[in-house]
Amino acid sequence: MASQATMLSHFTQSSPGQTWNLVNKLMGKSHTKYMPNLITCPLTQNRSSDVQQISNIFNQYFASVDSNFAKKIQQIDYNNYTNKYISESMFIQPVCAEEIFFHIDTQDNKKSNDTCDIPVHFHIIKLSKHIIAPVLTTIFNNCITEGIYPDALKVAKVIPMHKNGDTSNPSNYRPISILPHFSKIFEKILLEDLQSFLDKNNILCPNQFGFRKGFSTVHALMSLNDIITSKPEENLYTCAIF
Repeated sequence: MASQATMLSHFTQSSPGQTWNLVNKLMGKSHTKYMPNLITCPLTQNRSSDVQQISNIFNQYFASVDSNFAKKIQQIDYNNYTNKYISESMFIQPVCAEEIFFHIDTQDNKKSNDTCDIPVHFHIIKLSKHIIAPVLTTIFNNCITEGIYPDALKVAKVIPMHKNGDTSNPSNYRPISILPHFSKIFEKILLEDLQSFLDKNNILCPNQFGFRKGFSTVHALMSLNDIITSKPEENLYTCAIF
C-alpha cells in the first residue's frame, strides 16, 4: 500500500514528462539516446560502422522524412481553418530586460549540454542574469528591428533516440534537437507575441486544442463527448474516423 501511495503521489505531482518516463519504466520501455555502432543506409542498403558516415546517414534520413511526408499531404486552403481574414499585421514588441529575467527564472535548474557540448547548469545563468540580460536585450531587439537572426542561435544538435526494433535501421530512431540556451529564451518571448496576436484576433479554429495555452487533450475529449451525446437528441447518428 505504501508503494501504491508513493506511485499515486508521483503521478499527481510530477510533470507530464516525468509521468511518461515513469509509465515507460513500468511498462519496460526505454528510449536510449546514443550513436549505434552499425547503421544501414536506406538508399544503398550498405552498412557502415564509420562514425562520420553514420552521422551523415542519420542526417540524410531525418532531412528526407519531412520532405517525403510533405509530398503526401493534400494541398488545402488554410483559410478553411481560420475564422476570418485579418488585415492587421503582427507587431513584435521590443524586448526588455525584465522579460529576460522572467524567462531565465522559469527555466529548470538542471545541468544540460548546449549545442557546443559545454555543460551548463541553468542555476549559474540565473545567478548571472543581471549581467547577461542587458546583452541579450540588445541582441534580441536588434534581431527584431533588423529582421536577422544570429547564425549561432540557429544551430541545433540532433541526437538520434532509439524507439524500438533493429538498432541498425535509421527509421527506428526519432530526432531530438538540442538548442542553444539563449535561443530558447528568445523563442519563448516571440511565442508570447504570436499567441497574443492569434488570441486577440480570434484566428485559430475553436477546435484547435493542441499546442495552445490553456487547452489539452481533455478539452478535445469533452468536445467529442458533447457532440456524441447531443446528436441523438436531433435524431442524428454519430460516427468517428481515426
